[in-house]
Amino acid sequence: MPPLKSKPHSHAKKDFEAFWNSTRLQLAEIAPRFKEIPKPSLDTKAYKVYLIEMQSLDNMTIRGWYRVPTVSGPHPVVLQLPSLGGSFFNVQTLAEKPRHGVPTDFAVLSLNIRGHGNSKEIIDVGENYRHLVSYHLESRETYLYRGAVADALRALDFLVTRPEIDSRRIVAEGGSQGGALSLIVAALDSRVKLCAPDVPFLSDIDRLLQYAPWFADEMARYQKTVPDLSLWRVQYNLSYFDTKNFAEKIKIPVLMSLGLQDQTCPAITGLVTYNYIQGEKQLFIYPEANHEGGGEQHRRRKFDWIREKWSM
Repeated sequence: MPPLKSKPHSHAKKDFEAFWNSTRLQLAEIAPRFKEIPKPSLDTKAYKVYLIEMQSLDNMTIRGWYRVPTVSGPHPVVLQLPSLGGSFFNVQTLAEKPRHGVPTDFAVLSLNIRGHGNSKEIIDVGENYRHLVSYHLESRETYLYRGAVADALRALDFLVTRPEIDSRRIVAEGGSQGGALSLIVAALDSRVKLCAPDVPFLSDIDRLLQYAPWFADEMARYQKTVPDLSLWRVQYNLSYFDTKNFAEKIKIPVLMSLGLQDQTCPAITGLVTYNYIQGEKQLFIYPEANHEGGGEQHRRRKFDWIREKWSM
């Protein structure tokens, strides 16, 4: 099938690595001030639940839900990253949420990046969550996703401080926006050991603008709100967040899923990123699926893959 060979030239700018190195250095200067707040009303015999708070880039307070098995560890852990506008209100089990849950023998940190869930205090775009994808896009330094990536990196900082966590078994995963963030942190941070993105967003931005009208419309809307913000500048800034420009730096095993009927994040865009990944990788394309990707079937497949990789 010809699209499987799609691999256009990377458009990463010369200072791409310097930009992300600088971002990480700025994050490191901010004291994380981790807080764990027990939530006994959410505990079960199988796990305990905590509300987690931490300080991230721009001294922004970020929150998430942390679930730990009650049996002795150290435990493998899932860093779960949210879809666009999605919010984690608790950590769901696979039995409770077959499309989004996590089995109870894994620890899991479900992170609400800035602008999502209980991390909305400073960034709140109201009911139209699609405005998040253009939030302060006039500069790569102020763009929402620079902070969102830093939020995910800070979550890794938290996980490796925990004695109950096996830091050799950290998997980053998520769908759509969460899929993009999982790919980016896998490229930037060797503490991630497996990466399992579904229907990833922010992949092959130029094609995304061409084939995803909702995304192009949001970029056009935002351009009108910022004097002299050209489409060229929009594309230039977005290139620093395009997953295809991170893909060659991913050296860990990757399991990706795509939906062939996906109109939100067209499969061809995620496929380009997949083709750039140099290491061990596996792809499932679901021919009849839209933006749900492989749904419950792939969720089960994902955890089977993780268990196989870690001999669980």
